[in-house]
Amino acid sequence: MRLLNTRTFELRTFFGQVPPYAILSHTWESEETTFDEDIKHVRNNSGATILQLQQPGSHSKVASDRKVSGSARVAREQGYDYIWIDTLCIDKSSSAELSEAINSMFAWYRDSEVCYAYLADVTSANGGDAHRAEFMASRWVTRGWTLQELVAPKKVLFYTANWRIIGHRTELSQEIHDITGIAEPVLQGATLDKIAVGTKMSWLSRRVTTRPEDMAYCMLGIFDVNLPLLYGEGLEKGFIRLQEAILSTSEDESIFAWHANIDDIDSRPWWGLLATKPACFANSGEYALSRYATKREGHPTVITNRGMSVELELRKYPGDGSGTVYLAMLQITKPRAASGRGTHHTGFAILLQRVSDLDQHYARIEPTILFEIEYNNREHNLVFTMVPSGRSEQPPLTGTLGMDSTDQDPGPCYFFVRPDPRPARLVAGFQFRPEISPTISGQPQPVVQVAHHDWLWTIEESSPFGIVIDFASHDSLPGILDTSELEAPNLKERRALAMVEVVITSWCGWKSTEVESEMGSKKVVLVIGLELPPKNPFGTPNGYTRPWY
Repeated sequence: MRLLNTRTFELRTFFGQVPPYAILSHTWESEETTFDEDIKHVRNNSGATILQLQQPGSHSKVASDRKVSGSARVAREQGYDYIWIDTLCIDKSSSAELSEAINSMFAWYRDSEVCYAYLADVTSANGGDAHRAEFMASRWVTRGWTLQELVAPKKVLFYTANWRIIGHRTELSQEIHDITGIAEPVLQGATLDKIAVGTKMSWLSRRVTTRPEDMAYCMLGIFDVNLPLLYGEGLEKGFIRLQEAILSTSEDESIFAWHANIDDIDSRPWWGLLATKPACFANSGEYALSRYATKREGHPTVITNRGMSVELELRKYPGDGSGTVYLAMLQITKPRAASGRGTHHTGFAILLQRVSDLDQHYARIEPTILFEIEYNNREHNLVFTMVPSGRSEQPPLTGTLGMDSTDQDPGPCYFFVRPDPRPARLVAGFQFRPEISPTISGQPQPVVQVAHHDWLWTIEESSPFGIVIDFASHDSLPGILDTSELEAPNLKERRALAMVEVVITSWCGWKSTEVESEMGSKKVVLVIGLELPPKNPFGTPNGYTRPWY
C-alpha cells in the first residue's frame, strides 16, 4: 500500500504494518494529479531514489492542486503524517497493481482513521435550503465508487470545494439517507453483514460509473468477494459475475428479488435468475432475510456448464393449464410496517416457467413483477398479490395457494436456469416399447412386430429394449425440409411426423398366427408426431414440444 507523506509529499510503500492514515474520497475531474504524470523519481539527501509529488502549484492543474494540497493540509492539521489518494497512490499503468487496488480498496477505506469526502461542486457550508439543495445535488452522491467510500470508513467528514467543513456522516445521516436510501444505522456505523443482498444492490441502483464494468467492481468490498478485472466484458457479464461470486458465499435469496424494466421484456420473454444490471434492484431496498424458512433439502447453489443449479420451493401457478408455470418461494420478507400486512408474515415469490420436459430446466418470466405472499396459518392457505415494478403495466392480481395441496406441487426442487434461457433441443425421435402381458406356460407367446420403412423389429416378452424411431431418416418427415420449424418457438400446431405399422402375432412352436389387437384389426398403423403444451396465462412461448400418437 502506497501512502503520501502530508509534509514532504513523498510516496512510500508499506507492507504489513501500516501507520495511521487519512484517506480521500472524491470524484474525478477533467484534469487530475496522477501517479503517471506527476510523481517523479528524485534523490533524497542520503542519495536514495524516492517517489515524490511535484509541489502543488508547480503545474497548471489548479483544481486538482486544491484537492491534493487541501486534503494533505487537513490531514496534517489533524495529526496524520500520511494520506491515501487514489489518483496518486495507484500506478494504473500496471494491470496487476490496479486489480490488487480495486480488490483491496474497501479494506483500505475501512482501516483508515478518517475519510475526507471532498464535494467539489458544493460551495455552501452554512446549512439552510441552499446548502441542502447543493448537497443533495452533488455529483459525489451519484457515483458508484463513492458508495463504498461512504459506508466503509469508521469516520467520514464532508468538505466543500474550499475545504470548509460541512459535517460528520453521523450528523448528516438523515440527509444522506434521503438521498441514497441507505439506512441510518449503517451510516452511523452498523456492520453490513446483516443487510440483505437486494438492499445493498438497491444502494447502487441509481449510481453511475464512467466504465460500465465498474458498476460491478465497485461492489466487491461491500459483498466481501474478489474478482479478476476484465475490462471490455461489458456491464451485463461483469454484473452477473459479481452475483455468481456472491452466491458462492451466501444463501441470501434476495439476490433473486429484482424487477426488470418494462421496456426490456418484449424482446426477451425468458430470463435467468440473475439481474443484468444494478437498476433492476431499484425497488429492493426494504427486503430482509426471513425468520421463517421454507422447505429445502440442502442442495447448494452452484454455477455449472448448464447454468445455475439452485434449490427453491415451487408451487403451481393457479389457473395455469399448461402445467409449466410455477411460483418459486424466496426466503425473504419485508418489515411489517413496510409490507402493510399487519401481523401476518409476508414472503415473496418469482415466476418461473419450465422450458424442458426432459430435464429440470427453468427460466424466469415476467420479471417486471414479484409476488407478495401472505402466510395465513389459520386458514391454511397462502394469499398472493402481484407486486409490479414502478414501470410495469401489469393489472392488479391476487389469488390463493392452498397449503393442503402440497402433494400436487413439486415442493423443494433442485433445478437449473441458464443465464440466457433457450428452448429445449428438438426431439430426435421416439422409443417405442409395447407392453406385453405375461403368458402361461405352454400357451402361445405374444410377439409384437413393428414395421417402419425398410426395417422390421420384433419385441418378445423377455426383450429388454424398445424400438427407436429416428426422425432423421430421409423419409420420416414428409414435406419438411427445415427441421427448425419443429422447434418449440416455431411450431404452430400439432404435426404428424411418422407412421409405424404394428403387427401383433402369437408364436407356438414354429407357427405364427396374426391376432387382432385391442383396436379390432390384425394390423395397426401408429401415427406419431409433436405438439405444444397448452398456452400459459402469461403468453410466453413454450420451451419444448411433446410427443403424441
